[in-house]
Amino acid sequence: MRVCALTGKRATPACDQVYIEHLRPAEVPVEPCRAHRRLAVDSRNGLLATQRTPAEFLQVRSFVDLGPRYAAWQVAQGLPLPPTSVSPLGQPGDPVPEWSLAAGRPISTTQGRPHIQITSPRPGLRLLRGPESPPGDSIGLAAAVEPPVAQLVWYVDGHPFQAADRPYTARWPLQPGVHEFQARLPFSGDASASVRITVD
Repeated sequence: MRVCALTGKRATPACDQVYIEHLRPAEVPVEPCRAHRRLAVDSRNGLLATQRTPAEFLQVRSFVDLGPRYAAWQVAQGLPLPPTSVSPLGQPGDPVPEWSLAAGRPISTTQGRPHIQITSPRPGLRLLRGPESPPGDSIGLAAAVEPPVAQLVWYVDGHPFQAADRPYTARWPLQPGVHEFQARLPFSGDASASVRITVD
């Protein structure tokens, strides 16, 4: 049986690394691999292809999609994330849409409003810094967005702190006091619930 090398489940045509395994009938994986997806992309920018994408720039590529919870691990392992935005490029000579010029990047075309959840830090976290703590101490910021988007902006105490591309991680230098974190989508009103922590 063809088995996906990443998930150990029954390989599909989207799985790019497979091995042949001889298994007893009771050991045969019934569930197919759902972590791999084949997507049509525009080879000029790696974004999702459309009907306007010329055939010579259309490529079908396999991507690993482990969901927002494992996006940071996926990037750390060198596994490219599947594109979430549509290529604004069409036939040569086509005008570039105004929205892509205003945003500076193609916007996401995923359906429905995204759900944004901060996964680090946890609400109510209390950090105690000792006299031997190094001055450059920081805390990791992480969020999950479903469906995925290209970028979000971290806000600390109501002010923009840092823009973060997918998988949306950043580091914030620790400062004494009570601090509030929020993750927001640029150019929209979508935002996560606020998370408050205390640094002593």
